[in-house]
Amino acid sequence: VKSGFGDPVVQERMLQREFRLFDEDGSGEIDMTEFIKVLETLNCRGSDDDVDELFDRYDADCGGTITYKEFTDGLFKRNATLPNDGDVN
Repeated sequence: VKSGFGDPVVQERMLQREFRLFDEDGSGEIDMTEFIKVLETLNCRGSDDDVDELFDRYDADCGGTITYKEFTDGLFKRNATLPNDGDVN
């Protein structure tokens, strides 16, 4: 994990914990329903088009779910920002 600060082992454990919280059904993947709940929890729910676009940015293999690797890769990619420069209602 490349955040520039902190212990990478601790950061990795924190990311794994967060992913497991978002993966409500324990499938090892975040589906669209779980993803929407994450956005609502973070108070970042936008239009359906915005949600679809953001989901697609994380779902690198277009498999319809977000794996742990896609989740972490998406968090640390510059292009994984919210649509419209973060201006989501």
